[in-house]
Amino acid sequence: MEAVTRYSLLSGLSLLLLVLFVSLASAGDEYAWPEEYTILCSSEKSTGLDWEDGDWKIVQYKDLKRLIVKSKENQCLGVGSLKPVNNIEKEVCLNVRRVEHNYVPGMSRLCIEGTYGVKHPNLMISCDLPRIILSPNGWYHYSKISGDLDDAPKDDLKDSQYIEVGKCSMIKP
Repeated sequence: MEAVTRYSLLSGLSLLLLVLFVSLASAGDEYAWPEEYTILCSSEKSTGLDWEDGDWKIVQYKDLKRLIVKSKENQCLGVGSLKPVNNIEKEVCLNVRRVEHNYVPGMSRLCIEGTYGVKHPNLMISCDLPRIILSPNGWYHYSKISGDLDDAPKDDLKDSQYIEVGKCSMIKP
């Protein structure tokens, strides 16, 4: 009798684990990245520093919109094959530009798509030069930091230091 009860318990537990595994595996599909997409990001605040007359001046910039496009036509120059970084991140070739600029496939860059979290998985994209980190349907942070540390640059010109925050939404999966 004890062997039958133990067998029933193990069978029930095995069935429960199988159902849980299948539901988790299928739940992961809803967080999968599409093969191609377009994300629209709109800045809400942007500020920075402009170099004027030999010193940095604090400035506010106008709001703008950016497009992040994953397309088979994108070309990341100088990059070999794209590969998974680990089981939650993979390399992708994305075209990141302001809305008013034309799409140029060769102006795409290497970025990372990631899926983070267990209870509530979050999708996130990260690109460098300039740096942008975003959630496809949430916040984004964009920054451009110049490495020019010269005290007296030629013609008194330096690139601006810049940071913006805003919201994104996937407009074409």
